[in-house]
Amino acid sequence: MRGVLFTTLILFSCSMAGCLTDESYSYDETCPNVNSPAPPEPQSKTLSGSTDTATEFISIQQDIFKISATHQGSSNFIVWLVDSSGDEIDLLFNVIGSYEGSHYVAVDAGAYAFNIDAGGEWTLVIEQIRPITSYNASEAVIDYGDTAFEPVFLECGLSSISLAYRGEGNFIVWLYDADGRTIDLIANEIGDYDGSSYINIPRTGVYLFDITANEGSWGLSIAT
Repeated sequence: MRGVLFTTLILFSCSMAGCLTDESYSYDETCPNVNSPAPPEPQSKTLSGSTDTATEFISIQQDIFKISATHQGSSNFIVWLVDSSGDEIDLLFNVIGSYEGSHYVAVDAGAYAFNIDAGGEWTLVIEQIRPITSYNASEAVIDYGDTAFEPVFLECGLSSISLAYRGEGNFIVWLYDADGRTIDLIANEIGDYDGSSYINIPRTGVYLFDITANEGSWGLSIAT
């Protein structure tokens, strides 16, 4: 890793008799498990080029996908998500110079393409993940840059997450469930950050952390 980001992440967890109410879910106090068997993932799709490009349309079969991007060059690298009507609906990447990073993108299933503004060679890899296994994040994780983090198994109830960031850019952390539903905006900061916050996990299952960490190192640790 690129130096020591921080020395200690202190975590707290709190068990609850049942799950707190959330308008986006319907469940009882038994904390139902969302890890039901899933069909095989669609094959990943790789797109590449070296100039401004309106890509082909891709069938997205679920409500969240992972996109990884690279760019080699000194100019802008901008990627818009385009719906079947040709409208630009989400700015996925907007950087200058060489770049490597990934994000989760929550959408409605359907056909999507990408408008790309690039001054050098670029690649996009689109993965329609259906996480069955998950990462055990009981120990602190340190990484760099924009990251669609590995799926994480979380227990139903209230728990705490500790975060740290070293950099001058944006630090934004979103939490999604495996079906693409937004659970929480955990952090939205600019510049160096250290902090912790409670999050309500509505169901036991696999969850996805999407991290924007422009040109900086970040750390994350989750109570188990």
